Amino acid sequence: MPIDFTAPAFFEVLRHNKGHAANSYLVTLAALVQGLLVTFFRNQREAGLKNPLFADEVSEPIFYRISNGRRAHFFNGTQSDRTSAAAALTTKDKLKTKALLHAKNLNTPVGGLMSAQDHALLGRLHQAGVKRFVIKPIAGSLGKGIFLHQSAEQVFQYLQANPKDSFLVEQHISGFEHRVYVVDGKAVTAYNFVPDNVVGNGHDTVRSLLLSRQDQRKFNPWTIDKPTDLAQVEMALLDRGRSWSTVPAHGQIIWLTGNTFPDMNGNWMFSLDRLPDTAKQLAISATKAVAAYNAGVDILVTPSGEPFVLELNIRAWIGGHSFPYPKGNFNLTVPTALIQSLFGPPTATPRDVLGFDFQGLGAEVFREGRTSKGVEAADFAQFG
Repeated sequence: MPIDFTAPAFFEVLRHNKGHAANSYLVTLAALVQGLLVTFFRNQREAGLKNPLFADEVSEPIFYRISNGRRAHFFNGTQSDRTSAAAALTTKDKLKTKALLHAKNLNTPVGGLMSAQDHALLGRLHQAGVKRFVIKPIAGSLGKGIFLHQSAEQVFQYLQANPKDSFLVEQHISGFEHRVYVVDGKAVTAYNFVPDNVVGNGHDTVRSLLLSRQDQRKFNPWTIDKPTDLAQVEMALLDRGRSWSTVPAHGQIIWLTGNTFPDMNGNWMFSLDRLPDTAKQLAISATKAVAAYNAGVDILVTPSGEPFVLELNIRAWIGGHSFPYPKGNFNLTVPTALIQSLFGPPTATPRDVLGFDFQGLGAEVFREGRTSKGVEAADFAQFG
């Protein structure tokens, strides 16, 4: 029986846990459904690991072991021990990732490292015909610190305004951006990043459309706590000659963000069924290029259908895959694929999980004075 994520026992947990904690929660749910043993640990030392498998020790329950009684694998969020720490570290550095992709002749925007003191490449790219650029931090995620569609002059001014820092500056390519999740050489799911917007119906104002959309987002555990910044929306509307009282025509899209960059207020629309095979294969090849067995790969597809790799994330958040918005079924596709790639398909009838007290588990994991070697997830789950 599929898990009913609208039930408070699941919805409220996801509402209050985002990022890697939510990843761990979803992977654990998939493991419990398949009858596997899941044990959480305070740290890698408690788990008996002399050589740490993962870089960071954290203060939230995201480090755990999954076992079928015969073999076991350790996880940190969605990253398993099957991917080396070196590979995980490499993908955090966008410059190293780009170099690996270029070495494998995989499509990725041209560019390189630039600073206020060293920006000669900017001139060479501009002379070669690149007119628009993207500025990215060397390490980062969630689209923070990224600027799209910048002219060469704007890039130069940004570098001068940040004289102590270096940035990845690359060719801006127009197209549609997708997050493809690859597991063990297969693209298991994908969603299309759509920037914050409303779609007109011919009679409602932008304000009414936005309020209606905000009400709809309350029924999705991944979007309920991501309210739109109304001040930013108002600025975006003004920049486009619109206002709150604008009445868009039926089917007309009104963008609610300044640079149409897909952020956490946008939509995650299931897109695997309409993604070109070339884009899926590029995501798979890019994952292999960085020596990973699973990754969230950001793929940009041009209007002509040509795909480009933008970046990879081995510990990608999977909430957008599990809870697409505004259309698509809630699912455990990614965590189930991760588990079955390590343990194979379930050998017993899947269990009906009615609830999982993740907060209680976390409190026990980090409880002062606990002497047990780990905490069993099943002790905090309710089964049908």
